[in-house]
Amino acid sequence: MTCSFEPLENRTMFSVVSVATLDPNASEAGQDPASFFVYRQDRAPIATRVYFTVGGTATSPLNSLKAGFADYTGIHAPPPPVIQAFAGTARAAAAIGIVGGNTGYVDIPAGQTYAVVTITPVDDTRVESLETATFTLKPDAEYQIGSSSTVALSIHDNDGPVVANDIADSYLRDGNSANTNFGHSTHLEVKKGPIGFNRATLIKFDLSHLDPLAGYGHVTLKVFGSLSNTNQKNVVTNVLPFADSSWSETDITWNHRPIIFTRGDSTLSTATIIDNTPRWYTWDVTSFVKSELAAGHTACTLVLRNMNDSDPIATFNSREASGNHPQLVFTA
Repeated sequence: MTCSFEPLENRTMFSVVSVATLDPNASEAGQDPASFFVYRQDRAPIATRVYFTVGGTATSPLNSLKAGFADYTGIHAPPPPVIQAFAGTARAAAAIGIVGGNTGYVDIPAGQTYAVVTITPVDDTRVESLETATFTLKPDAEYQIGSSSTVALSIHDNDGPVVANDIADSYLRDGNSANTNFGHSTHLEVKKGPIGFNRATLIKFDLSHLDPLAGYGHVTLKVFGSLSNTNQKNVVTNVLPFADSSWSETDITWNHRPIIFTRGDSTLSTATIIDNTPRWYTWDVTSFVKSELAAGHTACTLVLRNMNDSDPIATFNSREASGNHPQLVFTA
């Protein structure tokens, strides 16, 4: 398509341009695109070239420093003829300041009020969190910018697994330790027994970087641990949900424990801690974590608790340990 532009010196009025979107969500799955449109108030008989800066957490195809690693296609830099075509005019001087490494453009055709810009995700194999692509109109002598000058599109990943690390954890103990905080311990403990021998563990995970629309099929809690002695094998440890993640790792104690420890069993899943050889153990927590994401929560808390008495303690690495920290693993 050939677009004609009237020199600035012959213009008596300028278009007012704005941006909006009706399709803000793109996905690597099926390379489902997203789009925004740039529109003007008047149906001018000439084309209007509109410039915008490209930003966001997604890698733009205009980013020459990351060539070959763009997260989407569909954005193009203004061609050099933009400057040459208007040599000696005010538009040429303006264009020199417009063209840059993160500048894209779109032409609103003559007789039309808008133009659509479509981005298509690159279906790569990199594991990525939810990414954004933002587009902000740049000033130009050919038009004025309206009240809506920025639009943001989201790019949803389809690779995995995605791992969320815990941001707080602590075990709680009753009896003489009921008012003691264990938030700085390098291990976590779980046990059911007589008064003074009960332990339970809380683990809080950061969900803020996760994509609620990614369609995760499974969410698994992983912790690394073992039984504390050889007096008994095969101790069952339950994982339970807790809806309030406002507790502090440095303040929580048995006497300041969540109500989860005094109400009925709401077990999500169980794992059998086999013996005193350290290894990874997993629990399926899909339903609870997905509900937390759907509710827009940026953190979630899981509780490890034994329902039956045991001689050994189930011990696990905490986030203060030297390695093998608790994880939430998201898979397709």
